[in-house]
Amino acid sequence: MGIEAWSTTPANNNSAPPNGAPEGMAPSTVNDTMRQQMADHRSQWNDAQWFRYGDGDGAATTTYVAATQFKVAGADVTAHYHVGRRVKAQGSSTGTIYGTITAVSFSTDTTVTVAWDNVTQLQRLHNGAIWQEYRRLLVVVDEIEKRLPGFLDGVQDRLKAEALPALPLEPRPKRGLVERLFGGGEE
Repeated sequence: MGIEAWSTTPANNNSAPPNGAPEGMAPSTVNDTMRQQMADHRSQWNDAQWFRYGDGDGAATTTYVAATQFKVAGADVTAHYHVGRRVKAQGSSTGTIYGTITAVSFSTDTTVTVAWDNVTQLQRLHNGAIWQEYRRLLVVVDEIEKRLPGFLDGVQDRLKAEALPALPLEPRPKRGLVERLFGGGEE
């Protein structure tokens, strides 16, 4: 248990030591409770950016709704889980993931919608932004490759006409520029 399970009402923090301080607890448990609170505070501040708000008053039930949604049961915490807030979540199949809240609503429970960082990156890849750019580059390189031999021949002819030494361009590679760049080098 940590700070996220504490209540904002002092009398409600009466769990058994060391996670609470019930009335009439044994003097021998006071220092255990104080040490536990110190550890809870330190743990929370070590990860302060990712404050586990819960329902704002004691232990909260946060549950999975869908791949991009979770809910906080029985509490209106829309002011704390606001649009634009960064969140961190731990899933059994995802591991630790990070995202940004894109929508929040309350009826009986607060439902939070999140755009997960790694999901967004995968969607960009899936939508083909990188592959579209790669294909565009291949077209440009192919066009350069088509025009380059004629251009170089023209340069050589011009150098000969001016009685200048020729450019040392021979032997020309047998494979195309795209194959040399992406296909494992020259033959």
